[in-house]
Amino acid sequence: MRKINLYILCMLIMGNIAAQKLGTWKAHMPFSHINNLAEGNGDIWTATNSGLFMYDNTYNTVRTFTTVEGLGETEATLIRYNDTHKLFMVVYANTNIDIIENENVSHYPDILKTPIIGKKQINHIYYYRNFAYLSCSFGIVRFDLTKREISESYQNLGLGGSSVEINSLTVKDDSIYAATPTGIIAASTLSANLADYHQWKYIYQNSACSQIITHDNQIIFGVDGTLQIYNNGVFSPYYYLGKHLITTLESNYGNLIVNKGDSILILNKGNLVNTYRDAVKNHAIQIKNGDIYLADNSFGLVIHRLNSSSPDYIIPNGPTSKNLTDMCFDGTDLWTATTGPNQIFSPLYGNDRFSHYDGERWINFTQSDPIMNNMRDFYKIAVNPFNKKVYVGSFGYGMIEMINNKLSQAFVPGVNGCKLDSLRLGTYAIFQISGLTFDDKGNLWISNPGAKDVIVKMDSNYKWESYNLGSLSGISDVFVDIVLDDLGQKWLVAPRGKGVLVFDEGNNSYNTGGSRSKLLGTDVGSGLLPDLEVSQVAKDKDGNMWVATKKGLVVFYSPGNIFTPKANYDAQRIVITVNGKPQWLFGEDVINCVAVDPANRKWVGTRNGAYLISADGQKILKNYTKDNSPLISNFVSRIGVNPTTGEVFFATDKGMVSVKGDASKGADNYDSLLVFPNPVNSNNAMVTIKGLIENSNIKITDAAGNLVNEIQSNGGIATWDIKNFKGERVHTGVYLIFVNTADALEHKVAKVLVFH
Repeated sequence: MRKINLYILCMLIMGNIAAQKLGTWKAHMPFSHINNLAEGNGDIWTATNSGLFMYDNTYNTVRTFTTVEGLGETEATLIRYNDTHKLFMVVYANTNIDIIENENVSHYPDILKTPIIGKKQINHIYYYRNFAYLSCSFGIVRFDLTKREISESYQNLGLGGSSVEINSLTVKDDSIYAATPTGIIAASTLSANLADYHQWKYIYQNSACSQIITHDNQIIFGVDGTLQIYNNGVFSPYYYLGKHLITTLESNYGNLIVNKGDSILILNKGNLVNTYRDAVKNHAIQIKNGDIYLADNSFGLVIHRLNSSSPDYIIPNGPTSKNLTDMCFDGTDLWTATTGPNQIFSPLYGNDRFSHYDGERWINFTQSDPIMNNMRDFYKIAVNPFNKKVYVGSFGYGMIEMINNKLSQAFVPGVNGCKLDSLRLGTYAIFQISGLTFDDKGNLWISNPGAKDVIVKMDSNYKWESYNLGSLSGISDVFVDIVLDDLGQKWLVAPRGKGVLVFDEGNNSYNTGGSRSKLLGTDVGSGLLPDLEVSQVAKDKDGNMWVATKKGLVVFYSPGNIFTPKANYDAQRIVITVNGKPQWLFGEDVINCVAVDPANRKWVGTRNGAYLISADGQKILKNYTKDNSPLISNFVSRIGVNPTTGEVFFATDKGMVSVKGDASKGADNYDSLLVFPNPVNSNNAMVTIKGLIENSNIKITDAAGNLVNEIQSNGGIATWDIKNFKGERVHTGVYLIFVNTADALEHKVAKVLVFH
């Protein structure tokens, strides 16, 4: 069990300032899909696919809670408040459990870690006395709220001791009534051994029952489109619903809240009080003042207030989707694309579109627009560094241009000289974009699969030029991403086991001839890739090309030799020494992505977390996993490093989080030099120095001029752990920080007060 102070962490996130502390994490998650609701302490808490959020109805404020704030998981499916113990129990899709009490989170992974054959799921939470009864796919689990442990488990409660799923349960007069797919079973809570199936009897059989509840001192359950009452062996109708499966039942302030999938019904004494039919609802509750709160699949928390004719929609700020297919940076801002093709490069027809993060808030471009209305699968995104125009490519619907966060135009083949083309399947045209990037002249390079000329260039004046790959045109119908090396050669990932394509358009300073292409493979002399399944290519600050593959990470140290006859350009593996023995860095692990930070270090995403390695790859500097950090998932699919702020973004299969990294783009001078915190208590353990010129040398002395320590900058940032050369904490006093460029032509001095 691990306890984390949720309140303090949340306040740190909510109180984010520009001088964000190094190592501070943020979650970037959508909260529009809500699974379950609970009222507690006068607030409404929601269980979402991204964690939790709390809505304060009095002050109309929202707080979000994710793994960054200490939650154990991401996809919360159930939440229930216990008024006696003043706690919330949270259940996740993988059966992990959190308890939130007095702003602390405790994790209880017992069910998660228990091997169970077949389906493992928690369907319902019911409190009785000092216990939480959990209705599970494999039976019933009783959790002791006082001792905070599982006290009993009842399985195989069906006929003859067969396994039966428990959808929900209730307790009345010391008897448990459980709804199952084969009817209702009941037993006495006073039984000495509820794990014995002989103690359980069917009181209603041969019809599936999903929900059962105690309401108005009566047992009410839904079966065959009818709500029925069970009382001392007698069944009687309560309300006819039609042929609908009841998904949730709640008893709130005298009313029965019925969710039957397509609508929410409010019943009182068997009479219909109100009906809500808008959107898709997963759960509904009523609070004391009569307002109805609905959990929606897409529109977040929907509130129907008694004094309002139209509902309110509450969604915390966040990106439009947990999925991310591309990211790019513009100063302090991040742009993301969210959908695209599936693994075999067939369209998904996703409508999450794309998002813009300004360092504080997300703007989602999901609104209706005449140009974008019929466009789907926005897959790639790029920002022109010279004029800040944003270009978004979809996988099947073309490309659009954004200016100042507003849609400017779409690009259609053959119109205004557009050289983009479409792939025709009979009478249907698919207009695919699978790669976008800008060169140092402001030209936009585009990968246009399915077209005759797969590679296209558009300059800042909208003049177009297209390039044919010749004999390589047919090797793959998709080339993903475009990365430029220091010679301007274009590196494209060829998915479906085709390796990497390198393209040079020609007519430049190093190639006065025409365009040329080469496909890099696994053979000696043709690339020596460890595998033809390539995930990503990244260029480092030394001009080396790092390639992530399904069987390890490799580097091309001589990309300029690729088109030179008989010259060696094959990829090389990084060899490190472990326990005195040489071995390949990451071995043959699956490498999902690689990114370069401003200090030329490499961030590597794998199925086992994210790694930061030194510039030469010889040292693993950091390793973030789900267990040792707020990383949401160990499957890291994409990493982006904001060169201006140093913030590192990790896209995973369960959403995106970021951490304030210790490397940023170097400054042009020392005018903005900043040392913080200042003064510093040694317990804080770290002083950050920002606004440095790249490759700055930092000498730290005491007030008498004695050299205490010496460090190098990571781009524009350096950190000092308040220790001397011996690794000892320095004494209380004023310390001088001398910063110099590598050539010693520029320098500056700052001071910091250290106290104990």
